[in-house]
Amino acid sequence: MDWKEARSEQAVMQKYNSQLFQGRKLAELSVDEFLTSGFDSDVDDELQEEALNSREDGVHKKLSQNGKAPVKKKGGLKLKAVEKNHNSSPLIRKVKTGKASQHKDQLSRLKERDPEFYKFLEENDRTLLNFDASDSSDEEDGLHVLPEKLEIRKHGASATHQADESAKSSPMAQALKTMDSDLRMKVEKLFNIAYFVARENLSFELFPMICALLRKIGIRLGEAHTDDEAAKQIVHYIAESLRLELRDKLSKAKFFGILVDGSTDRLAVASDIIYFYYIFEGGLKCSYGAIRECTSENAAGGTSTIESVLCDYVPDWKSKLTAISFDGAGANMGTVSGVAKQFQDSCPGLVAVHCVAHRLELAIDDAFKCVKFARVAEDVVCGIYTFYYSRPERAKVLKDIDEVLSEKALRHIGIRRTSWLQSKNRVVKALANNLPLVVADLEQIVSGSGAESELKEYLERLKSERFVRFLFLMHDVSNTLARLSEAFQRKCVSVNDVEISLASARERLRRMVKESGPQLRKFESTVQLEDGVLVYRGVKIACSASEMECFEEDRRVLLSSVVEGIDKRLDSIRNDKVLRNVEIFDPCNVPEPVGERDSSTSNHGEKELSELMQALPINVKVDKEAIMEEYQDFKVWARNKRVITCEEAWQRLQAESTASDSYINICKVLNFLHVLPLSTAECERGFNQLNLIKTDIWNSRLVTTVDDLLMIQMNGPNLEVFNPENAINLWWKDVAIEHIGRPDF
Repeated sequence: MDWKEARSEQAVMQKYNSQLFQGRKLAELSVDEFLTSGFDSDVDDELQEEALNSREDGVHKKLSQNGKAPVKKKGGLKLKAVEKNHNSSPLIRKVKTGKASQHKDQLSRLKERDPEFYKFLEENDRTLLNFDASDSSDEEDGLHVLPEKLEIRKHGASATHQADESAKSSPMAQALKTMDSDLRMKVEKLFNIAYFVARENLSFELFPMICALLRKIGIRLGEAHTDDEAAKQIVHYIAESLRLELRDKLSKAKFFGILVDGSTDRLAVASDIIYFYYIFEGGLKCSYGAIRECTSENAAGGTSTIESVLCDYVPDWKSKLTAISFDGAGANMGTVSGVAKQFQDSCPGLVAVHCVAHRLELAIDDAFKCVKFARVAEDVVCGIYTFYYSRPERAKVLKDIDEVLSEKALRHIGIRRTSWLQSKNRVVKALANNLPLVVADLEQIVSGSGAESELKEYLERLKSERFVRFLFLMHDVSNTLARLSEAFQRKCVSVNDVEISLASARERLRRMVKESGPQLRKFESTVQLEDGVLVYRGVKIACSASEMECFEEDRRVLLSSVVEGIDKRLDSIRNDKVLRNVEIFDPCNVPEPVGERDSSTSNHGEKELSELMQALPINVKVDKEAIMEEYQDFKVWARNKRVITCEEAWQRLQAESTASDSYINICKVLNFLHVLPLSTAECERGFNQLNLIKTDIWNSRLVTTVDDLLMIQMNGPNLEVFNPENAINLWWKDVAIEHIGRPDF
């Protein structure tokens, strides 16, 4: 094929493309379609054919069949050449480019006829449009010479475009492209299986078994990444995705508090567990952060461990940390060099809180020490618990006791720990309800040979009036204290919750000094006097006037000691400049004006608010003058909201202030008050879960996998709503780039 035939064939293709793309918008064309389609001209087919005949007479017939003039390429764009002897034609002057003014007129008409293409030239190469009227570059044939290359400038040269192109060509992007839909479905199944294993605290050795079972029933999983090591790896990436979510939430929080508690396992490895207390999407959240081995058990080691966790999640934590809560250990709460003091030096105004639930446990322990017989009764309860715990075959005879002894909490906590209120209440309740059965069972054991002397002593106590009455008194007291402890151990407990729960518990305990509680009244209504002997549900109980007097004294001393101990241990809440002033934001505490001249309403809370402003941490930035004005409006607002709780008032106030900005400073203070972590009970739950995780496999040291499992079990969603997408992307990045083990499904 000679060059003439080639040009002819090219002209045919151009004509075909021109017809094919006719009527389509420029934005709809691909780059290849755009470059092969050519540009429309004002020259009709006859003039093109005449111009072509004067140049290429040898191929006139072939071209006339195609109806397209030859096209001369110039710099990648197609220009239609016209002979000079047609200058006299007005139509030909439309395409003549010898003069800049004529070219300018032509571009003006182009803007009217094809604004999209004109805009394209304007955005991508203004050198075609910007030129002087005196331009005389057409020295030879009067043509305006276009640049050799059409330069794409505007979007292609932008930093955003270049970043996008770089991201598209990155190894991560290329690797992700290779995960087709079928492969992703298989990977999602593996991640869901691993998540189920972690959430249910199952052994990783079950992972390959579950995979084998699913393959057997026809579910496609492949063979790769289905062993126990792969399960551990997948669990790590799921936990890491949850950590990224927590980091994002904390980055959006204006400030946060932390809960810290320490523990030592059987191998004497000391570790700290840290939780975060923050506000997210208008609600108070408490999320597991990490568990770390302590470099040392002194204050310096504890501070270093906590700071390492804070730096991992919030690099600028000093500008956001407002409160920290501990369990009360001397190394943590020491006023001279404790961990709390070191953090307060780093964050001026930071509030350090001694866990209220732990204080309650200590108060009860102190109160029982004041009553000698209380210790005797406790020894009997502990002894009977230990006897049946070590002989489960006998516990099955007593249904309630068997249910109590089978609880995991009792097995892990133990009967002698101070964190015993709920457990103690369950044991006392079981013993009181099953007293006749326990007495009958112990009598049978004691009647045989070789009975332990302690069992005889326990049986004697169980049949004495003083002990039985004290047992039912303990049942009433433990019910009240267990309810109070549960209120203190809620995941998100506020200062207002603590005050309300304390007031209710005090009232019930004081009433028990003068009158019997519900359980003791039940005993008194059931017991009968037969022939000078008390009989309670078939059990003969020895009674005497002296024992009754001793019981009344024991009751008075025990109840008064409990109330005094609670007041003493929790008195710091009333002495803290921040905590004691929270009540001014409770709608129920805002007084109604008695008359027009009553100034008590307008002055209510101003002194407390001023004291609170002085005690705020330095990173809680509040306009102290504006908040005093806002508080006057708040009192008017609160008087119309008396039926709601303090928590509901906070949520409503946030919602209303979002729209009006009327309480912007008050909302900052309320948000700060709500992130005060008053209880470390969530840390206790973390350690309880840790005890279940740390089987013989993990007892050697505190390893990363334990932290991963705690992250999933404490922060992970239910299996039904778990979405593994983020975790899969993290995992696939390492699989594809670092070659951990590219999956071959």
